[in-house]
Amino acid sequence: MIKKFCAICIFTLLINSVSFASPVVDEANLLSASEIQALNQKIASIERKHGIRIDIDFLNTIGNREISTAARILLEQNLSDGKNGNILLLVVMDQRNWYISTDSRMDARLSNISAIGRTFVNNLSSGDFSGACGKFLDAVDSSLSYYEQTGTTYNMQAGFNPMAAVVALVLGLIFGGMVRARLISG
Repeated sequence: MIKKFCAICIFTLLINSVSFASPVVDEANLLSASEIQALNQKIASIERKHGIRIDIDFLNTIGNREISTAARILLEQNLSDGKNGNILLLVVMDQRNWYISTDSRMDARLSNISAIGRTFVNNLSSGDFSGACGKFLDAVDSSLSYYEQTGTTYNMQAGFNPMAAVVALVLGLIFGGMVRARLISG
């Protein structure tokens, strides 16, 4: 009887020690349980779709470490099994700062990390942490989808034509001058 009890206890400890870690870590208690669950489901869907691993960590503090160093350490410790790469969004509350860290496989697929950051920074600033995570995930998903369809990384300025900008500027100045002259003469 005691052997069975000990075996059950050991089995329970082993099961609990196996990492069923959530990809959303919220040490700062910024998200509700339902928001975390919804984000976990969205992350799982994107991970299956693209063969990657994603983590989002909200930490109260990282001490006196640089955020880039802390993000790299977390990425290396927690994410290594994404077939096509790993990406981590770290938000540190006492520094009021965020950082996106990727491994080399993800670097080849996403060259627009700063553009991804711009999609959610307003949500972070306004305190909409769940919305920020959603926009981060949407940007990662759409960027990876673009890469998988075209074989190239998404470049927001790929369609920018400098000559068109110059023509638009000149036409705007001419139109503005005509309106100004009309107002002065009237």
